[in-house]
Amino acid sequence: MLSNDLTAQINGVLGGSDPYFAAADFAVTSSRSKTRNGTPGGEVQIVYRHLSDCNFTALIPGEKTKNEQQYDPDYDITVRTRPGRALREEMLRVRGTSYLLREIAEWLTIVKTEASAIPINREMERQRARIDEVAARFDTIEDEYLTREEAEALSERLTTLEGQFEAKIVEMTRDEQEREKQLKHLHAELETLRGQLQTFTKSGIVRRMMATIFKIGRNPAVQKLALEAAEKGIDKLLPPHSG
Repeated sequence: MLSNDLTAQINGVLGGSDPYFAAADFAVTSSRSKTRNGTPGGEVQIVYRHLSDCNFTALIPGEKTKNEQQYDPDYDITVRTRPGRALREEMLRVRGTSYLLREIAEWLTIVKTEASAIPINREMERQRARIDEVAARFDTIEDEYLTREEAEALSERLTTLEGQFEAKIVEMTRDEQEREKQLKHLHAELETLRGQLQTFTKSGIVRRMMATIFKIGRNPAVQKLALEAAEKGIDKLLPPHSG
């Protein structure tokens, strides 16, 4: 079992490190356990109540030990985090309770990122479903090349859409560097697409348009606009009897 002091420090990190969280968002339990070498110790488990697969476990030995890099003895603590910095689950060792508290704070940052991504991922999945619906219509598209007039008309439409995409990116992206990065990426992708209008068949152009949607859709609002534009563009390529 953990001491009251360490329990209070852990609760302080959970409830005071980031206003995004409150201590009540977490279930904290502790129990007696054994370390890797079989000596008695204590285990603490922290579970984020709103995402049960986000949890933090620490195994604390019952005595302090020395290592080569540290003159004073301290606790050699084994930590398991879900999610980790790079993997869904990671194991690490820290020396002392002060470093344990730092790891908990770092884990909170990862959990916040994970939780914040959920609504974005849901919206992206809904839009991918719409893309799949459009892609199912590929078989009805004539497998022929665009005429020069058709290519020029579609190129003009892409130029108009580029302005709409730019406005949406500026509206949705507050960070100046990220905004410039997205705009540069948008221009490059649409310029490439314009250059391919007469090198692919109509079905190939549709596939390329769909691929471009994923590339320029770094946020759901921009991808939604791109998808709606692609659907209108695809309708112009469909045979009259199936449009």
